[in-house]
Amino acid sequence: MVMQLNGDDPAAVTDEAFDKALARVQAAVDKGQIRQFTGNDYTGPLAKGDLIAAIAWSGDIVQLQADNPDLKWGIPDEGGMIWTDNMLIPKGGNVAAASTFMNFVLDPVVAAQIAAYVNYVTPVAGAKDELAKTDAELASNPLIFPDEATLAKVSGFDPKAANNEDYIAKWQDVVGA
Repeated sequence: MVMQLNGDDPAAVTDEAFDKALARVQAAVDKGQIRQFTGNDYTGPLAKGDLIAAIAWSGDIVQLQADNPDLKWGIPDEGGMIWTDNMLIPKGGNVAAASTFMNFVLDPVVAAQIAAYVNYVTPVAGAKDELAKTDAELASNPLIFPDEATLAKVSGFDPKAANNEDYIAKWQDVVGA
């Protein structure tokens, strides 16, 4: 997200863009603007009101709003990030069984049930319409079914950068890991 703030593309990371973003994060750490780096353990303090801002998953916010309806989620004007979980058949895997499972979870009826349970964005066409049959309010939640304008504001992260050992080591230094 800092790369987007800098006007760089996180889907095509360069050393210059990475270093510029990292320096900006380090400066915020040094000034005390960033209180802490966490994993998903941000959810408790956010729900209790101990945090006023966090980089958070939209699905977490849907779930946390059940206990704290004052929580809001948004994408900065410069853009946000999107993450995907992927289904793969490993080399030597059972193609027939894996394909059967994949087809099952990609069925709109099943995908709607999964979305209703996990409250995360589903990429399955037709899932929103299926969920609307049983829970119209949940089906209209833009954190689960974002519109095209919202999706146009988000970007994936360069997988080569995500696995770059130099970048990982530099990031770990900044976050204190």
